[in-house]
Amino acid sequence: MTTECKIKAHVLILKSKIDLNGNSYYSCIITRTSDGKMARGQISGGESNVTYAMRVYFDNWESFIYTVQELPKREYNRLTKSFPYIGCTPDEINKNIDSQWEG
Repeated sequence: MTTECKIKAHVLILKSKIDLNGNSYYSCIITRTSDGKMARGQISGGESNVTYAMRVYFDNWESFIYTVQELPKREYNRLTKSFPYIGCTPDEINKNIDSQWEG
C-alpha cells in the first residue's frame, strides 16, 4: 500500500465581481502539495481555463482540488496587482507555472 498523496495541487481561483461594463477578471494561486511551492498569476478567460490546464498538467482530473472565490473588484485588484500574467491556453499557463515552481 502506498502513502503517496493523490492530490498534487490545491488551486484557488480568484474571480472579480462583474464591473460596470459586464466584465469579470480571473487569477489563480496554485500550491503544489509535495513541497508547498506556489505559483500565481492572472489569466485570460475563466475558471475553466485554469481547471483544464491543471487536468493537462497532471494528466488526471482527480489530482487537484480547486476552489473559486469571488471578490469585490477593488479587493480583487488589490490582491492580484502584483500577479504576473500567465496566459490563456493550457500550454501558456502550464509553462508559466513550471517557471515559477522551478524559480
